[in-house]
This record gives sequence, structure tokens and C-alpha cells, in this order.
Amino acid sequence: MSVETEGNIDYKTNLGGSVFKEILDQQYEFKDQFSKIKLHHIDTCILTIILKDNEIKEVLQSHRGFFYPRRKENYIKLIEDTLKQYKIKDGIININIGDIPKQGMFNFCREINSKYFLLPNFRFLNDDIIISENKQFNNFEEQSEYLFELGKHHEYKNKLNKVYFAGAVAKLVRREYYEKCINEPDKYKGVIYCEEDNVKKMTEQLKQYYYKHNLLTTTFVPYENALNYKYLLYIDSGHSISDRMRLLLSSNSVIIKKKSLYEEFYYYLLKDKQNYYAIETLDELDDMFKKLQTTEPIEKQMQTIKNNSEFIKKHLNYDTILSYTASILNIVL
Repeated sequence: MSVETEGNIDYKTNLGGSVFKEILDQQYEFKDQFSKIKLHHIDTCILTIILKDNEIKEVLQSHRGFFYPRRKENYIKLIEDTLKQYKIKDGIININIGDIPKQGMFNFCREINSKYFLLPNFRFLNDDIIISENKQFNNFEEQSEYLFELGKHHEYKNKLNKVYFAGAVAKLVRREYYEKCINEPDKYKGVIYCEEDNVKKMTEQLKQYYYKHNLLTTTFVPYENALNYKYLLYIDSGHSISDRMRLLLSSNSVIIKKKSLYEEFYYYLLKDKQNYYAIETLDELDDMFKKLQTTEPIEKQMQTIKNNSEFIKKHLNYDTILSYTASILNIVL
């Protein structure tokens, strides 16, 4: 795991064979910016884990951390599982378990190429996204295997010729998409999921408008419903990532990805026309839909699906996630 040098140990991993070498090397360049002080008492959503002798010695948490109990549990398990397989330096790990990236600590996303540190998304473990009402999964590897198997019964050519997106109302860009669903239901399908408390925060006019057009629901729609559609849309929430790219890559459908300011640790490996079809704004969505329906060979579309399946199986299995986690921990500690 480590590379010995004269007089000490250099914990920069020998990453010659790692697919994540580029992003790990980049974070190595600003490793001195990693905060090793115990921030839990002054920040609102920081999980602090103290490592010694390759064990977790103490877990500290901000006073608002109880808002994210599953995120906390998942990150603790990620570190525990990493320690079982790798030798990790002693030190203090500060993990931001909130949505908005913070400097000097680990985040699950960041602005592209910014000097922020990245851990794998907490949802690679025990995910709170319902894939199927009748199935429980321990980690993403189990989820993706289920989706791949289910995809065998959803042939691409037989899927509905529509773009599909399900998510919260969030920022303006998602509302733009929902308007497309209302105005052009033959092309676009949207599902707005809001918990009861968030529905109450909507204006009565907006709430009734979405209910009228059969968009709004307070019951979570299982993710596997997305496999009925040929095209799955990626749209950010507005202040961080969409958080479902790993599921889109496992779905036996073509991904249309709206340009994003944000990335997870593996996003930079995904390429336009190899893993998805890129659009800059939603104004380009009509043309992209037409292109996929008329001029883009179906063989090329299906190749992106094959590429994504291979990427998930090779680079986003649990072993590679733990390997990345061990590497980044030893780089910054």
C-alpha cells in the first residue's frame, strides 16, 4: 500500500495501475490543505473520525449531525471496511455529511477540478433510494447486479421512446424540465417526489398545478421504473450533484447528461458519446431527442450502454471503492 523512501514512509500510493490515478494525484498536490483539527464543535454537519493503530478510536459529530444518521453510519462503515483491507495512517478525518461541498475536508462531490477532497458517495453503501419495493440491498454492487439482471427483460429497442427524470423540484432547471413534461408528454416523462413537509412549503397554486398534470407524488417511486424508458436525464439539484449517476450507468438506457458544475470522484472518467450524450442547457434537449430518434445509429446508443455496464463492473465494484478510499486517506493524513 505504501512506498518506502529513505528515512521515512511516503504514503502516496503507487497508483500506476489505478484507474483513479489522475484524480488521486491531483488531490495529492493540495493535501496540505486538509484540516486535521476537530471541527465538529464549530461546524453544522461534520463527522470526525479519529484513527490510531489501524482502528477507529473515536467518532465525533456536529450538533446537527443527527439530521443524517444513515450518512454517518455509511461513512463509518466505509472507513471500517477500508481498515480491514488496508494499512491506514493515524490521523483525524473530517467528513462533510451535508450536501454543499466544504473546503479542507472530505465531500461526496465538489465543483469540477476544485481543491476539495473526495470520498465515495455514502450511497455506495446502504442506500436510502428505493430500487424495488420488494428488494433490500447492502451496497451499490448488489443494486447494480439487480439492475443489470432486470435490464435483460427490458430490451432497449422495446422501451418507451421518452426521456425520463424523477426527482425533487429543486432549482429552476428542473422546473424547466417539468414544464416540458406538461407541454410535450409524448417526449418527456417526469416524476416530482416531495415529502409531505416539503409539499406544504409549496404554494397552493404550484402544488395544484403539478397534481393536475400528474407529476407530483408524496410516495417514493421505485428507481426500477426508470428502466421502462429509453432515455434517462441527468440534472443537478442546483447546489450539488444529482447523486444518481451510478444508478443511471446501471440502467440499460441511454443517458442524456446536462452539463454540470459538479463531480464525484469517478465522473472525470466518463465521456460524451461514450457513456452519455451531453447537452449544455435544456434548450438543447429537443434537438438531442430528435437526434437519438432519427439520426444517431442505435448501435452507437447501445454501445454507450455496454460501456457503462463494463465501467460499473470493473471500476465501481466495492473492492475498487475501498482501494480508492485507502489511497485518498493515506494521501491526506
